[in-house]
Amino acid sequence: MKSNSSLRAEKPTLLYWISFAGILAITALPLLNLPPWFSPPDWGKTVVFRIILSSIISLLIFRLLFQKETAPFLQNLKKIFTRPLKEALLFWILIALLGAFLLATIFSADPWFSLWGDPQRAGGFINYAFY
Repeated sequence: MKSNSSLRAEKPTLLYWISFAGILAITALPLLNLPPWFSPPDWGKTVVFRIILSSIISLLIFRLLFQKETAPFLQNLKKIFTRPLKEALLFWILIALLGAFLLATIFSADPWFSLWGDPQRAGGFINYAFY
């Protein structure tokens, strides 16, 4: 019986395990409510979330640029942008919402506050863009 190599599972790499650990750390963030370090709690957790997510995105970009096994990922990404509007409507609605938030931030009365938000509430365009 022939074994089909395309059906074989890919061996997890170090980048995979680092990304997996980052996602687990993000899911554990609600447990971090330590007053001296994460005070105010929303702001501290948001800063840690942005650091972890930026690291995961950097690893993904590194993998896309320097590893040869990323051809299926790029093909799937191309399919998203070449689909008819009806099939990818939710994706484009999300992009339109992000664009509306960006325009509201640029033309607000206090753009600096709209960009970074309040430490008590952890709002602002930067935080919403990461979410």
